[in-house]
Amino acid sequence: MKKILFTLLIAAFGCGTASAQFGNCTPSEMQTYVDKQTGHTITMLTDTLKHDRFLYQTDPMWTADGNYLLFRSSSRGDDQEMESTLPNGEVRKWRPTQIYFIEMATGKIIQDTEGRNLGNAYLANKSNRMFMSRREEGAWNMYVMDLDKFFADVKRGKVKKSAAYEKFIATFPTEMGRPGGYAVD
Repeated sequence: MKKILFTLLIAAFGCGTASAQFGNCTPSEMQTYVDKQTGHTITMLTDTLKHDRFLYQTDPMWTADGNYLLFRSSSRGDDQEMESTLPNGEVRKWRPTQIYFIEMATGKIIQDTEGRNLGNAYLANKSNRMFMSRREEGAWNMYVMDLDKFFADVKRGKVKKSAAYEKFIATFPTEMGRPGGYAVD
């Protein structure tokens, strides 16, 4: 009996830990209100207490089909806090930034990345694909993710590991440093 309870506790802990990562869905946080100054109805997409940010204003944030809006956040996932010391001795603490999507029809929030090595992410203009860079073994690698396949699996509740949706494209030259903006699609 003790063995069974212990096994159930381990399983519950494991599910709880995994649920805050890749493919995790959380309920809508959308709220609407009427602006007192203009009389316009405003829809707030997230509760803003989670340090949510949208990408640079010139980067695509909508999937090509218009059904999902991409944003990033450093406090929604269960990533451990990171720490580094700057050359001046100042200690800097942060949590890794992750990519999320809001399903516009439902407001559901879907986590699309995990881990601490994410670089940039860009949505394709003509297809539901996301290009992203990740630091792996000292190099910056570029991947493309099939968002149609990912979102279909999210809806079915059958999300696989991220590698099932990603395809390796290339490694950026190390002398280039961290890759910045790049054009895709």
